[in-house]
Amino acid sequence: MIVDILPHDQAVLDALGTVGLEVGFAEAPAGALDGVRERTGGDYIVLYPIVGSRRSSSLDSVDDDADLIYQTTIVAREPEGARARIADIEAALAAVAIPGRVVVRVTPAGTGDVRPDPDVKPAVFIATPRWRLWTTPATPAA
Repeated sequence: MIVDILPHDQAVLDALGTVGLEVGFAEAPAGALDGVRERTGGDYIVLYPIVGSRRSSSLDSVDDDADLIYQTTIVAREPEGARARIADIEAALAAVAIPGRVVVRVTPAGTGDVRPDPDVKPAVFIATPRWRLWTTPATPAA
């Protein structure tokens, strides 16, 4: 069985939606950068699926497990805001649920260094932590 990745993406998006910020998939939510830059809008997150994800299996079931990597790009008005959101995201991802799957583990897969974005004036601050999500099929109840 080949793992359907789209439900994983949607589950991660849904979990990020509980953080209380706007969330975009592979792009910023419409107008979000303008709001942060002009100090009229809130911070936001962009979710990127990252190449390098793996599928694995047992001898009985080829490609049943998914080991996926996601980057969450946090855009914030203040560096402290970007840093604080990393913990919020980690807590939200701990609650990811995918129908028909068991989330075995969600772990940090890369740093969340906070830095100014030199291309945006006035400056905004970004952090780009990555997360590894490992799932396996749910076993039917006996």
